[in-house]
Amino acid sequence: MTTGEVGYSHLFRGVEVNVHETTGDGPLTLRFADGSSTGAELLDDVLTVEPYVTAAGTRIPAKVWPIAERSWYLDRMMLKLGARLPS
Repeated sequence: MTTGEVGYSHLFRGVEVNVHETTGDGPLTLRFADGSSTGAELLDDVLTVEPYVTAAGTRIPAKVWPIAERSWYLDRMMLKLGARLPS
């Protein structure tokens, strides 16, 4: 499965998600800086993220994020998130 790395324990507007081994849209696993992870789905310009619990125990509900920017470098795709959409 494709993996996306986030440099924080949660997502927010403007954060970058670095996606490895991308084949484009589809399911991926998000791995956060604190070691937590969750499933997600990239479809067109929207990232739908399943609920998860951070390493500190904070429960993060499912959220939908628009992709504000998409760029590529070698075998990685960078997704920059826009303002969260209503779930």
